[in-house]
Amino acid sequence: MCVGHSMDQFKELKCIYLLHGFASAPKFPSDKADALEKVFKLPVRQLAYDSSATFADNFEKLKAQITVFPQYFVGTSLGAFYASKLSELLYDEHAAETIMLNPCHNPYEMLAYEVGEHTNFVTAECFTFSQEALDSYQSVPFIDESKSVGRWVLINMDDELIDSRDTKKLYDSKLAVITFEHGGHRFKNISDNEVAKELLRIENTFCL
Repeated sequence: MCVGHSMDQFKELKCIYLLHGFASAPKFPSDKADALEKVFKLPVRQLAYDSSATFADNFEKLKAQITVFPQYFVGTSLGAFYASKLSELLYDEHAAETIMLNPCHNPYEMLAYEVGEHTNFVTAECFTFSQEALDSYQSVPFIDESKSVGRWVLINMDDELIDSRDTKKLYDSKLAVITFEHGGHRFKNISDNEVAKELLRIENTFCL
């Protein structure tokens, strides 16, 4: 898993892993990466996965990219789903907080209407999201409640793609949920002071 590093070296290195949403890709420069680096004072590494691929193929690809200690996994939308699963993978070895922005918490249902042709809005490449790819998410739970990973759900109540009120209702009693009025699905408010304040609170909680 920790390619190129011994376990001791792995523990000495720290970073934030940032995961993009469906039909997206790592972006340079990145408002999210800049905002996270400013608050947490840690380097941000963007992880890539293929929106057309199955969950299993993507998960293997993402695991291969983890080469330093993940103090935080941060994901938007479908990236939040993968962030949750990666934090569970490392649960027995390392404690890493997971910050999930407008999470796509049930891809099998939420991406059902996405089966078909798409254009990646970062790379402009065309791809097909197949029924097989959708079906691969059917038996994968958003969270494994047997693993007490630190999880924070940040929701913009004006999310135009995912029902924010439904997300809040589902996870308010299970996870730490923080809401904001504006910012949309892509979390364009990531650099706002109110978001930075909550991220700093997460950092202070994690360091206790």
